[in-house]
Order: sequence, then structure tokens, then C-alpha cells
Amino acid sequence: MNDTGAKELFAMLDTFELSQHVKGATHCKGQTLDLIITKGLSAISVLPPPSPSSTDDLVDNFNSKIVNDIDVVAPSKVKIISGKQKAPWRNVASVTAQKRRAGKHERIWRKTKLHVHHDSYKESLRAYNLEIKSARETFFSNIINSITNNAQTLFDG
Repeated sequence: MNDTGAKELFAMLDTFELSQHVKGATHCKGQTLDLIITKGLSAISVLPPPSPSSTDDLVDNFNSKIVNDIDVVAPSKVKIISGKQKAPWRNVASVTAQKRRAGKHERIWRKTKLHVHHDSYKESLRAYNLEIKSARETFFSNIINSITNNAQTLFDG
């Protein structure tokens, strides 16, 4: 290696524990223009099988080797996402009906882009928010009224 740029590149690769997998020239004038740099892989083995019988065999071989290499670098993990339950007052019939009305007004406004439909949509959103607020107040009022004899249970976790 006589090129100082190449020496600096390989020094940097060593510093960060990276591997350069292209060993030979990739240009017609004998220079290496293509780089495959990895961290944590001993080698990337994407070479075709010795005697491929068809293009499908080449593709299948390539895909399986890439999947294996990806599994080494980033193994798949199962992530369980638990659905968050809606607040109980959002399931009240009046709230869901108002939400449907607001959605209907929104679709009309987005379709027509008219100012009058936008105003109608904003008004239906205000009504929806007021309905949620009212249902929430009713929900908590019912809880408080049902346990009036035992105030301590209101403050227990």
C-alpha cells in the first residue's frame, strides 16, 4: 500500500473495528473503487454456488445468504404491543354518535374545501368535545355517588 489515502482509510477502519471485504481491484485500471464495509461480520458470503442450474437458484442462494447475514447483524425480535383501552366515557352512545357526526362533517369539508363546510366541521368538533366532557363528568359523578358511604375508597389506588 503506497497510497497515503488508502493507509488513512485502513487506519480509520481499524480504529472503529470495521472490516473492508473487497480485496482486489474493481476498476479496469487496477484500482479498488467498490467498498463493502461492515462491523461485526467476519465475512459476507454472497458468492453464487459453484454450479448454478438456473437464475432462480442464484436468486434463492443470494436471498438466503443475505437473510443469514442480516440475522447476524440485526436479529428479529418479537415485540408485543398491548392495545390501550379507550376511556369508558368514550363508549357512551351519545359520544360515539357525535363522533360519527363530526367525521361526516370532516369528510364533506375535505371533499368540497368550502368555508361553510369547514365551519360546520369545527362546530361539530366543539359539540363532540362538549359531549366527551359531559360524559366524563357523568362517569366520575356516578362513581363518587355510588361510594358516598366510604370516602376512603375515593383516594385508594
